[in-house]
Amino acid sequence: MFKIVKNQEKIYRVVCGGMDSLYITFGENPQEAAAGALKDYIQLNKENAELSPILCVYSWHENIKEDDEDILAFYTPSVLEDIGFFALAKKLSEISDFLLDTDRNRY
Repeated sequence: MFKIVKNQEKIYRVVCGGMDSLYITFGENPQEAAAGALKDYIQLNKENAELSPILCVYSWHENIKEDDEDILAFYTPSVLEDIGFFALAKKLSEISDFLLDTDRNRY
């Protein structure tokens, strides 16, 4: 006798910087999907990886409609720290802080 067990992982689309907008991954939750996709992307692209300060995770459902997506945003340096890229997390955080500092960027 066979028992069919439904997979507990969900499908997510992850977008960050130069990451392909159709980067699809599986995970038990959005945090796991974000970490796994970002780690794969960095390992695949190495020094050519393009990152942005924010990483977006779109949760896809079984009965998804065109405009029916749950979107979560993560601070990319925090995700980088979670997956062990501490130096890269620090560099991206410093760049983000510089770009978001209104005193330094006044015209």
